[in-house]
Amino acid sequence: MLSKAVVQHMNNELIPLDDSLKLFTDLSVGKDYLGAVRAILSYPLINFVGQYFGRTRDGEAQLHFVSLCRDVINSNIEKLTASEAEEYQKIFLYNELAAYDRLNEFHNYIALFDYVRVNLSYTQCYAKSRNDEAFNKYVLYEDERYKYVHFLYTCDSRYQVIKRKHKKQMDGSLPRTMLRHQQEELEPSELECRFEELRNLFFEMVNLQNRG
Repeated sequence: MLSKAVVQHMNNELIPLDDSLKLFTDLSVGKDYLGAVRAILSYPLINFVGQYFGRTRDGEAQLHFVSLCRDVINSNIEKLTASEAEEYQKIFLYNELAAYDRLNEFHNYIALFDYVRVNLSYTQCYAKSRNDEAFNKYVLYEDERYKYVHFLYTCDSRYQVIKRKHKKQMDGSLPRTMLRHQQEELEPSELECRFEELRNLFFEMVNLQNRG
């Protein structure tokens, strides 16, 4: 679990956080799962989550993290507003796509992207003046003020890259230089250095959230 992995690596003990930031202690000892997940999915701690999985190259753990958080959210869905639940689902989907990208699982990335684009109509709003071809493909509807665009629009450029990689992979022409490096390729000293950077980043994020 992310909470124990990060916290125990930092000091080999749970970090005492204040009551408004329960987060890791709650996830670890099971006091308030919904409150903990809400905390970790909020700004700026969600930025730390992205940094953690990116710096440690741990796509499998990222998928596990999404699964755990989604289970908590779905089990408490009646306690959430519709907009809150939608924002969490967007976060989960963004993280799943990032994990498949990180793991070089191009087929899974494309399958998830295509399914979500067809079956889920989560939107973001943009100015009506926006009118380029790539953008217009994702416009679902508009009103007198805004265009409402499928939220995966922001991933379109990466989606196009992944499709090209997948095509090369299928015909055997994908060079290894086009694959993302994996965690096992890191020297232990480099991985340890990254954990130390993440430790410092975590406390920066905690301080920022406390000031907010």
